[in-house]
Amino acid sequence: MEFVEKNPGVAMTHRSFLDLFNDHMRICMLHDSFKRRSVGWRLFMLLQRTPGYDSNNIVVKNKRVQTMDGPLPRPRPPCPLCRAIGVE
Repeated sequence: MEFVEKNPGVAMTHRSFLDLFNDHMRICMLHDSFKRRSVGWRLFMLLQRTPGYDSNNIVVKNKRVQTMDGPLPRPRPPCPLCRAIGVE
């Protein structure tokens, strides 16, 4: 909203908008390879259960989500209650 208010007459394509935000504005600290990846609900939940999860240390190499140092640790299993109600 702040960008729109400060630049009311700017018109651009969706691709130009994405390039502007991904390349010139810092809205998060994620590594570029992970920031540009679509994260589904399953992966999101898996990452939340990963011990020591740090989103600033996550990258995508060879189409695999991992830490900058190597593979992600195994996620903790969901709690029995979550599993029983189908929230995994």
